[in-house]
Amino acid sequence: LLAACCAASGGNLPSTLTEGATVSIKSTATKKFCSSGADGVSCSSPTVGKEQVFKVKVDNGEVGFQDVNGKWCTPTPAGLKCNATHVGKSEMFNCYGIAHTQTGGLQSSDSRKWCVIPGQETAIRCGEDTMRNVFEFASSPSLTSILL
Repeated sequence: LLAACCAASGGNLPSTLTEGATVSIKSTATKKFCSSGADGVSCSSPTVGKEQVFKVKVDNGEVGFQDVNGKWCTPTPAGLKCNATHVGKSEMFNCYGIAHTQTGGLQSSDSRKWCVIPGQETAIRCGEDTMRNVFEFASSPSLTSILL
């Protein structure tokens, strides 16, 4: 049920992904919220706390995510990790939004590989050729103050 909504600029962003916004990221595969930890981004939390909140950067239709520690998320061979101190092409993603929802698929701007959660795992890996998972980006205004 993926709507054909993708503009040449890298796709329709879900409405919640705006410059400077704070969002939670929920995996529709695990039905849990994603958090940034030492082992990378894992979607296994039943609730949203400060570890489950990401600050959004939007540049030219692409989106970047900064974790609660101020680190930027970047795809690595071991999975999606938030350990970059600066945001560059490697830290940006295309987010193909599904029309009229806050959900979308994430694709690495650099490698053009899709971010998915394989099998029974909870970690996000960005190495797929097709979009198999979508994520829900919910606005978290009540948590904005945590990040400031």
